[in-house]
Amino acid sequence: MRRVAFLSMVAIVVAAGLALMAVPAPAQPVQCGGLHALLVQDLDMAPDPALSGQPIQRWIVKLRADGNGECATRVTVKDRDQFAGNAVAWTLRPGLNTINVPATPGYRMQAADHCFVVFVDIQNSPRPIDGARQFCARMRPPSWSLR
Repeated sequence: MRRVAFLSMVAIVVAAGLALMAVPAPAQPVQCGGLHALLVQDLDMAPDPALSGQPIQRWIVKLRADGNGECATRVTVKDRDQFAGNAVAWTLRPGLNTINVPATPGYRMQAADHCFVVFVDIQNSPRPIDGARQFCARMRPPSWSLR
């Protein structure tokens, strides 16, 4: 009787192991290169409006990806030659992607004008992405706004 119980237990363990081996590994995002047409639909900031000299907390990038499949990338926001948002890893999916990009610590709008560009880094090749419009903050005393 013990031997039957032992053999039954071994059979269950072996069957479970075989079942686990049959489960496919989760798909990893492909490195998509130039296969996706990208467009920045919108760019927002938080807070908005931001008082003059107040640090920006994050950027909200709405990025449209026209392609098939997923694509590993890094997204950042620049204000001319200054990083306004830290690079964040993201898996682009077809359609509209809403990406929260943390602001560079201490980034504040203080100059006369601020126009922002979203960059993506796909396969170690960073490039600016065209926008549906130009994303420039306007000073409406006493604060800045992208709206």
